[in-house]
Amino acid sequence: MALPPDIEDREFQKFAADANGDTAVRTLLTVEDIQIGAVEIKDGSSDNRAVVTSGGALLVTSTGVAGTPVNVYNQITVPATTELTLATYIVPVSKTFYFGQVIVGGDSSGRFKIRANASILFIARNNAAQRTLPITFKSEPQLAAGNTVDILVYNESNQTRTFEGTINGSIV
Repeated sequence: MALPPDIEDREFQKFAADANGDTAVRTLLTVEDIQIGAVEIKDGSSDNRAVVTSGGALLVTSTGVAGTPVNVYNQITVPATTELTLATYIVPVSKTFYFGQVIVGGDSSGRFKIRANASILFIARNNAAQRTLPITFKSEPQLAAGNTVDILVYNESNQTRTFEGTINGSIV
């Protein structure tokens, strides 16, 4: 398939048919990078948008690390103005534990300490308006094999009360 040999004919005859009826199209293509700005990624039912850091990285918050789920629940009765260990998890040999969420609560006001190897990661208090507290970490702390996660509860009441706690996460 050939275009008309004369440049003037090519300019005015952008579409030219040959003897076989095939059509040649003359066009000028310019190859450039495509730049897209102000793109938003959001879900379809709300105004929640993905976060992009100042360095241009997409911030991803996992709702769970692939692996074996860990859900350690315990309920205890705590004497008045006393602190006790509510729940404990020891990371198994050759595994890494990734925090998902800690859920604490009770039938009275308490102060809860979430610890890793006796170092406090988070302190929270429940009250009459909110008896159960879900605690989700912005980044998923992780612990190597042999390390310990525990929840302590201090009963702020002047009576014996019941408290419960759950350690959620995954091991890989």
